[in-house]
Amino acid sequence: FFFQAEDGIRAPLWSRGLGDVYKRQIQMLMQEGTEEHRNSCVQLIKGKVKTLSLDIYGCRCVQKAIEIGKMEQKIELLKEMSTNVPEFVESQNANHVLQKCIETIPSQHIGFLLEYFEKNSIPVSYTHLTLPTKAKVQIS
Repeated sequence: FFFQAEDGIRAPLWSRGLGDVYKRQIQMLMQEGTEEHRNSCVQLIKGKVKTLSLDIYGCRCVQKAIEIGKMEQKIELLKEMSTNVPEFVESQNANHVLQKCIETIPSQHIGFLLEYFEKNSIPVSYTHLTLPTKAKVQIS
């Protein structure tokens, strides 16, 4: 497991500080690794969701963690986003993380996202979310 030092999640024994290459390796490990590898990767991401989500390669790691994680892990990662919704909406990387949450987490857990969109009258095209995805969540 390797992450870029400025992500704030570099473990001394795991990182050589080589950066984005290792974020891509984490992504591959979550995709092709054992369940133990996947759980370890999701654990590494906890507490660093905002920092990783704002990064081009880090956001892919968070998306993969949300995609493959157990529901309780997904909800823990989602909770880290709750205080940063405006920043996630504005970011061209983090908004993909929000979209993955909307696609994979039951609507009872993402209510704060939908409320934010409605409260701030944010057009779907502005948030880079597809209309079918948002409509599907509101109906379910």
